[in-house]
Amino acid sequence: MVFDGAVFRGPHTSFERTVFRDMTLSCHGTTFTSDQVSFRHALFDHATVEFVGTDFTGTSIDFAASGIRGRTIDFYRATLTDALIGFRSSEVAGTTIRFERCAVTGSRLDFSYLYPDSEASRSVSRLVLEGCAVRRSEVDLRGMAPDGTDVWFTDSSFDDVHVFADKRSDGKGLKVRRVESVGSILPVAATERNRPSA
Repeated sequence: MVFDGAVFRGPHTSFERTVFRDMTLSCHGTTFTSDQVSFRHALFDHATVEFVGTDFTGTSIDFAASGIRGRTIDFYRATLTDALIGFRSSEVAGTTIRFERCAVTGSRLDFSYLYPDSEASRSVSRLVLEGCAVRRSEVDLRGMAPDGTDVWFTDSSFDDVHVFADKRSDGKGLKVRRVESVGSILPVAATERNRPSA
């Protein structure tokens, strides 16, 4: 399914309860200015999603309560401005959700309860934020099962960013490497790992 170069505008764009199976959803150079774009309760069954060079401005992209099994959801060189990207309560198994070389400003990335505690979703998946510039934004990791996650923040800059994690895990599932952090709040465990040795 190809939406390369398409423009989605207006109050609401819906892909709710859509099944994407053994295919690629291609959004190269696509612009989303709809108030809300919904993939709620959608099923991604060995499907690849590519948001390449995509512009998200003032919009909410909602994957809440969706099922994501295998392959990748890629945000590559995407621009997120005053946007919400939400995967809250989605069931993810053997999948990589990757933000690579993205510019994120004034936005919220919500991965809370991304790996529900159910046998079907226990396969380790990866959440990767790599080579990104993140400013005045929030990243929510609360409620993620720490033994079912592999979360990486690498080669990125955080400026006035708040990363939320459960107090019980305090970021133990988060690996932070070569992240420049200015005025940002990272979980304690992640901060300890990122501290230079004496």
